[in-house]
Amino acid sequence: MDDWMKDGWTAGQTKDRQDTEICRLSAGQAAAESSHGGRQAAEAGERSAESGKFQGSSAIIETGRQAAGDDGKGKDPDRYSGVPSDGKITLEKCIGHFRTVTHHRMLVAEGCFQVGLYWQGLTHDLSKFSPVEFWNSVRYYQFGKQSPNNGERVVKGYSESWVHHKGHNQHHYEHWTDYNVEAAKKGEFPIRPVRMPRKFVAEMLMDRIAASKTYMKDRYTQHEPLKYYVRGRAGALMHPQTARELEGMLKILDQRGEKECFRFVRDYYLKGYPIGKEKKTIS
Repeated sequence: MDDWMKDGWTAGQTKDRQDTEICRLSAGQAAAESSHGGRQAAEAGERSAESGKFQGSSAIIETGRQAAGDDGKGKDPDRYSGVPSDGKITLEKCIGHFRTVTHHRMLVAEGCFQVGLYWQGLTHDLSKFSPVEFWNSVRYYQFGKQSPNNGERVVKGYSESWVHHKGHNQHHYEHWTDYNVEAAKKGEFPIRPVRMPRKFVAEMLMDRIAASKTYMKDRYTQHEPLKYYVRGRAGALMHPQTARELEGMLKILDQRGEKECFRFVRDYYLKGYPIGKEKKTIS
């Protein structure tokens, strides 16, 4: 196993749920290897951490917002705009949605197989063929531009398909919430995120990579999954350790590419090596 896998993977303490610190690679090996002009601002900030110290997620999020055209006030017009839909089921939309789902599943399976998650690769997102998910997705099909769930949300205010999907798929962090008895005793809001098992975090990583490839097509680069993550502010709703783990792997993908990222997942992460200051209890 490479030294950077053993020693370079470290995670910082979280200041709060919205400022989870990004995992850093070892000193001298965190220099970005991409030549894409759109990453120059983010890379300039990352190079300043030559001593291997932690890079706070607030800076990463800010650069991600700038690259995405986000003004920092939660406005992201290209993300949840949705495509107007008549809510009808047509053969064209049926075929289009089936092809999109099948293509996405194949990409996830390809990634899962490379890290040894064969069963998860084969069974990923099978609930999308259930009646509630398939027919709602056909009705609000977005013609390959984004998830049909967004089109359904535009019309109905929520996605019935997504409510079903997240309850039946353990690779979504939204699945991992529970009632915290100790929080309830203290009079605090009791619904809290639960730490995800690593095999499902790894599948979530593959899902995010595949979704970016599916919807961005030829515009996809290894930087897109991290940019999508910081735009979506998903880390604020995850268990802190789950957020550290996912963010760290997205950083490896962003800086080193898919081959090195998958090697890390297979040879280090899924073998149970400690990452950061892990905690067994939920926060």
